[in-house]
Amino acid sequence: MPHISDTTRASAESMSRVGAAARTQVLVVDDEQDIAGLIKHSLEKGGDIDVDIVGTGDEALKAVNERTPDLIVLDLNLPVLSGLEVCDRIAAVKTRRNGPHDDVPVEPVVIKAVRVMP
Repeated sequence: MPHISDTTRASAESMSRVGAAARTQVLVVDDEQDIAGLIKHSLEKGGDIDVDIVGTGDEALKAVNERTPDLIVLDLNLPVLSGLEVCDRIAAVKTRRNGPHDDVPVEPVVIKAVRVMP
């Protein structure tokens, strides 16, 4: 019969692995690195969110193709490939390719960010 402390330790280790797997994955797409850095810092303060930053639409599409994030913060004013075009292409991604549920349809929430210039 297992000792109670052994069972408790195994349960704690199992819960730790589950907690690590449940971290929210966020992709920030912004060509202004200072703004992207501030967003990353704000989101990661709580400790349960992992943030990746890319600076172009092409990099965003590549990142989403490799691993679909849970949330995308997308600047609309990107050079070359606009944020709207990136949003349209990202919305077409229907499955999470690198996860335990490869066949589950996933459509990340996309937050579109735009600055009004005076």
